[in-house]
Amino acid sequence: MGHACIGRFIKNPAATFIFQRTGRFFQRTGGRFQRIHRSYLVNLSLVREFTRTSVILEGGVTLPVSDLYRPALREALGNR
Repeated sequence: MGHACIGRFIKNPAATFIFQRTGRFFQRTGGRFQRIHRSYLVNLSLVREFTRTSVILEGGVTLPVSDLYRPALREALGNR
């Protein structure tokens, strides 16, 4: 099916799903990841498109962006 379970996360060609509290993971990533929603963090280098309501990652994965985290994401992506 293209998914591999590795420890506490699942990796597929388009995304890696990590099953732990996002706040804890966010603290451990050193700025490479940005929170975009209560339930989602994204690797900034994989963001291909950013709209008012979503991001599109490499591989075509689309994730929602909440109003709360939109300004920080815009800043992290350099206002693109």
